[in-house]
Amino acid sequence: MAEQEGKSPQIKISEGEVKKVAALARLNLTPDEVSTFPHQLSDILGHIGKLNRLATDGVDITSSNSEEGVLMREDKLRQPFFSGDLLSNAPQREGTFLKVPKVIE
Repeated sequence: MAEQEGKSPQIKISEGEVKKVAALARLNLTPDEVSTFPHQLSDILGHIGKLNRLATDGVDITSSNSEEGVLMREDKLRQPFFSGDLLSNAPQREGTFLKVPKVIE
């Protein structure tokens, strides 16, 4: 695939933008990460910009890296699982439910 003419501008990510996205994602970044990530993210966006400039005319929207293509299997009707069968190996259960440790306060 040949690269098309024209160059997209390099996108620079600031530390403020990293902090804002981290807050939205509820990530606790170290000061080291806040100073490192802008450069790394800018590089990633630069590579994406290069990919966006590639000529993709005539390339199928989806493709497979397998020579056989997408492998399909026949749908087969089978008996459903019953809760007793599924729960028989559970380490803890309460009635017909799995009992798991509390993860949200």
